[in-house]
Amino acid sequence: MNNKNFGQCRYPTLPVNFICFYFYFVEKEGAKNIRNEDVETIVVPNGIKNIGQSAFREMPSLRSVRLPEDLETLGQLAFYECDKLENVVIPDSVISIGENAFFGNWILSSVVIGRGLNVIPSECFAECVSLDMIVVPNNIIIIEKMAFAKSGLTAVVFENGSNLAAIAYRAFFYCNISVIDVPASVTVIGQEAFAYNAIVSVTFASNTQLHTIGDQAFMSSALKAITIPAGVTSLGYGAFACCDYLTSIEIAEGNTVYHDINGVVYTLDNTKIHMYPAGREESSYTIELAARSVSP
Repeated sequence: MNNKNFGQCRYPTLPVNFICFYFYFVEKEGAKNIRNEDVETIVVPNGIKNIGQSAFREMPSLRSVRLPEDLETLGQLAFYECDKLENVVIPDSVISIGENAFFGNWILSSVVIGRGLNVIPSECFAECVSLDMIVVPNNIIIIEKMAFAKSGLTAVVFENGSNLAAIAYRAFFYCNISVIDVPASVTVIGQEAFAYNAIVSVTFASNTQLHTIGDQAFMSSALKAITIPAGVTSLGYGAFACCDYLTSIEIAEGNTVYHDINGVVYTLDNTKIHMYPAGREESSYTIELAARSVSP
């Protein structure tokens, strides 16, 4: 097999549009030293269209990677647990990234997401504990499950004109985010999407399309008050569970399923208490006469 220089590492002669499993393959062949565990920099040459699954997985010394401007796909686990990788710029040409592509990159502190993507895939940046801020560009439609879970995020910025429709299960679970401005385009906030954060403020746009807030979506946040948009017809159980400072959950006028009475959420017909804020300190509470049940 012929080899060519590839940045500071070497790679076999392959079709110019494909890098796939190279380090995995050479390790399987027994030449483990070719894995280049001391490589600190990789420059992927122009003309490479696809970087395959696990291509640069677990390279312990890798600090810098430059991706070509004509790259189209980045495979699952491509840079999984590259513990010293510091920053990533995803070119606008990239249309697909596989799950777990940058999972567990502990030193990764800067990510630029390209404008060719529509989806941030599952666990893509999960456990990137040094990543403290992300800008989600307006081309992103879905943030899949656990995309940034247990990362170091303190701030998430959704670009103006966002087309984001769904924030999936545990997308931002167990981060340190304090403020969320939910784009008007978002229709679904999934189960535990923002659970276990330091959130003190959640703002919804006046023209929001939101209709679903999942179970435990904002569990264990630092919210003191929140107003649920009129269009929300599914407010999940425990959406604000264990929010020990939360004293008021208001429902915007015009909601067809819920309303609030002094910050306590009832179904519109007053037959059920749907949500009682965990931070209220009153020693007793008088239930409205029509209410016949309390949501778990």
